[in-house]
Amino acid sequence: MPNNSLLPFWLEWEILQNEYSIANPSIEKKLPGTPDTIRIWRDDNYKIIAEIEGTSHEFWFDDSQNFESSGLTLPSFNIMGKNNHDTEEYELKYCYLGGRKSIQHKNFLKTFTSTFQTELTIQEIRILRQKGKQPVWLTEWYLNGPSMNDFLYRVTERITAKSYTRKRDVLKNKIEQFDTAKTDELAKDFVFIKCSDFGFILYKIPAQFGPKWSNNLGIEYRNEFGRIPDEEERVAIGEIISFILGKHILRVGYSSFDESGHLIEQGASNPWGDNVKHVCQSGHFCPIHIHHFETIELFESVLPLMIEKYFELRKSLQLNEVLWRFWIGSELPLGENIPIMASGIEILSKRWFESTKSNSKGKYLEKDLYDSLTQNEFLIIKEKLQNHKHGDKILNKLQNCYNMGSNERLENFFEELNIPLGALERTAMKYRNIMIHDSIDYSRITREELIKMYLAYTCLTHRVLLKVLGYDGTYLDYSMKERPEKPLNQSVGE
Repeated sequence: MPNNSLLPFWLEWEILQNEYSIANPSIEKKLPGTPDTIRIWRDDNYKIIAEIEGTSHEFWFDDSQNFESSGLTLPSFNIMGKNNHDTEEYELKYCYLGGRKSIQHKNFLKTFTSTFQTELTIQEIRILRQKGKQPVWLTEWYLNGPSMNDFLYRVTERITAKSYTRKRDVLKNKIEQFDTAKTDELAKDFVFIKCSDFGFILYKIPAQFGPKWSNNLGIEYRNEFGRIPDEEERVAIGEIISFILGKHILRVGYSSFDESGHLIEQGASNPWGDNVKHVCQSGHFCPIHIHHFETIELFESVLPLMIEKYFELRKSLQLNEVLWRFWIGSELPLGENIPIMASGIEILSKRWFESTKSNSKGKYLEKDLYDSLTQNEFLIIKEKLQNHKHGDKILNKLQNCYNMGSNERLENFFEELNIPLGALERTAMKYRNIMIHDSIDYSRITREELIKMYLAYTCLTHRVLLKVLGYDGTYLDYSMKERPEKPLNQSVGE
């Protein structure tokens, strides 16, 4: 992906904007000769592609044989070493060898040599340029930002210049300097999010960087904003930003810098999913209205509070798993998406009842109270059932009926959150049950109905997560043509 911009791409995008080459790599795997070069680049779907090239004096010409079957049964391996005259340390992580091909050559001495090429699967790349130095700022790079960027209301000014200097002895050492290219660009392209002890800039990547079929984003952390969050915190920040933007932003790399803006470390990784281009060209469903001119600053005021709450509840309520299922469900075909999305809500419901936030804990009565009320009766029941084949199983069910059933627990979960369900949401939940336990007669249901069920469950998920995260504003109802803003305690479709 060549880039001819005057802008320094290492400040504005990830390392595989251009092809990266490693000379004379050390690979502790069976190869048909000596590896000379590893070439690494991105394909049209922004996946990492790599190839090992080398020389061999062996006579072999098998174009189809695989050394390894990529990741099916064999463990992955890492490749580490130094590159570019020992100025860079590199690490290629989670590697597998793939197919190979060879070309035979005859030189002027009438001897034969072979050049081989072997596919190399790589999941992550790490390039270290300044060993032992701590970064003062770190930027992570993402695909799949939203197409509408009205909420990015702060202005960035980018000035780039290129000069040409000429000196001749007949001009008495006069130095002539010419500005051969200069641009000055203003763009509304970022917001600044300030949390309790750290902050970050969320910004749109300039159009000349990254794939053209994606709206690309950067998240920039700096020590001067408080601190640089650790990797787990940054993953969580990406998750909650995705939820509010209504698009699953896909991390593809990072860069860290010293106080002078020189690179310390760079990394690249495969974006999540298979059909990345399709995902990046799909629509977005923001749970709240962040694109209206009257609410352009809402993102900066709402997001810090949600991040703090998300950090607090992410593990205990497994919010990351809920969001994973939400995004996976969003990409599945109609008719198969609702059960996956519903599984996320069911995970959240289970964890909610296990937490201190639930009053009922998903039970009609506490176990101790239930046992004390029914102890004598169960002695009688046990005696009457002792000669029946399934007596123990029946007794066990009776002894545990102080617990709510799965449907009652889900109803109770919505009640405790003060999320009243409307007719459309209940119909969508009914479709979830049919899709799992039965089959849908697609000859009697239209595509428009399936879309409406999907949008209803999307909005229900929005309502639930917004409530859990302490948000008390309005949400957007995508099941209705006008996409109205509604209070969270007003159901979808009404």
